[in-house]
Amino acid sequence: MHSPQHLAVDSTGNVYSLGDEGSQSEDYPLLIKHSREGRAIAETLSTSNFSALPLKYAAVLGGDKGDANLFVKNDRVIVWIPLTEELFTFDLDLKLVSRVSLADAVRTMLIETSMTEIRFENLAVNSKDEVIVQVSLWSKDGRAPGLLKMARIGADGTFKDWIESRSGERMHRFLGLTSDDKNIFLESPGNQSVKAAVQ
Repeated sequence: MHSPQHLAVDSTGNVYSLGDEGSQSEDYPLLIKHSREGRAIAETLSTSNFSALPLKYAAVLGGDKGDANLFVKNDRVIVWIPLTEELFTFDLDLKLVSRVSLADAVRTMLIETSMTEIRFENLAVNSKDEVIVQVSLWSKDGRAPGLLKMARIGADGTFKDWIESRSGERMHRFLGLTSDDKNIFLESPGNQSVKAAVQ
């Protein structure tokens, strides 16, 4: 049975679920489209896409490099699989539009910061199909303090640039983008409240 771990909804109310079946013995779809009434009407992203991985099923949904992500943007269903460092884009009928590796961008970010480890905290896709990411970076040997940074990755999966926070401001948790591509951050001004800040 499909066990959803991430959900997204399109403008007509269809629901997309990314999840696993907890099985190690057979291939099955990770991504399922449901009608507004809850009926499965399309499926894709078979675990056979990840057959080279030692744990090819539930493990593809997350791991040391972060959690998988699923969202709908500009009538596209976008799935991030951190273990393989790949971004899948589907149309609303779950036909594959693109499969882009971000491995080159990951290498560049590690080299530019002199770090050895990376974790994707969150990501979003803007109207230019660029990937906006918040990443934690650190060194395995602990010689340098860890970093929390924002970056822009091109539609082809190559690193473009770092996105600097406002001068003197501490970086907060990245939540995503507004419809006009402004960054949304979760701020915690005190113990009793949180607020979203748009930059």
